[in-house]
Amino acid sequence: MKVKYDKLFAAVCLISVIVLFISTRQIRDLASESDPGARVFPYIGETLLAICSILVLSSKDDGTESWLNKESGRRLLIVFGCSILYAISIVWLGYLVSTFFCVIGFIYLLRGENRVKPIVVVVMTIVLAVGLYLLFTKGFSIMLPKGKLFNGGY
Repeated sequence: MKVKYDKLFAAVCLISVIVLFISTRQIRDLASESDPGARVFPYIGETLLAICSILVLSSKDDGTESWLNKESGRRLLIVFGCSILYAISIVWLGYLVSTFFCVIGFIYLLRGENRVKPIVVVVMTIVLAVGLYLLFTKGFSIMLPKGKLFNGGY
């Protein structure tokens, strides 16, 4: 029997959703009456992931090739590994440095066969990292980590 990687991936995602739902319940919610709270967006993302996983698992096998083959599975694992590396590096290097290198890495990982000019990558990365930094720090008044190596913590 040939393994359908998309069904396997959907099953892993569904199991992950269960773990994430349990973890989201542990987020402290200091919401007021007019504030939806800190748990709302994780619950929305988890619900969408669960719905997509169930749809993939319940779809009929029409004989077409799975969208998730060995090559795309390898790339998916690399992206997952880079995400974990980003989560670790953001604590030590801070938001701006970690995001700069992470976005460059993701652009090159996900570009496929397309060529991307290095100057375009650098400009896009700077605009994205600084734009998100300003959005969170000025717009939402959320402090982003500066990194233990540069500032001794947050």
